[in-house]
Amino acid sequence: MQLGNKIKKEYFSIVNMTHKELLKWSKTELSKKGSTNKEPIRRNLRLIEKKELFWADKDLVHALKTINYLKYLSKLRRSKKEIAMCYTKNELIMKNWGYDVKKK
Repeated sequence: MQLGNKIKKEYFSIVNMTHKELLKWSKTELSKKGSTNKEPIRRNLRLIEKKELFWADKDLVHALKTINYLKYLSKLRRSKKEIAMCYTKNELIMKNWGYDVKKK
């Protein structure tokens, strides 16, 4: 399997939000609590919507950023106080990057 195809496969296995879900999320106040930087949301909206056949090298780099950042955030532990919350700060950030921890 080519490296590009491997990256695409991993990206779509880790990002679990649709374009519509991420776009709707991006317009909420909670998304701003995750981060005021909207670039990850814009970048992932573009990647989700763009046909994989037309991904350029920069798209693969952006996909790798998302994969690595979500893997990093998923390893962080939650405090007892955060467990009682609807979403923790890290979970809000993850959602801004296209991964909803509450979605099964």
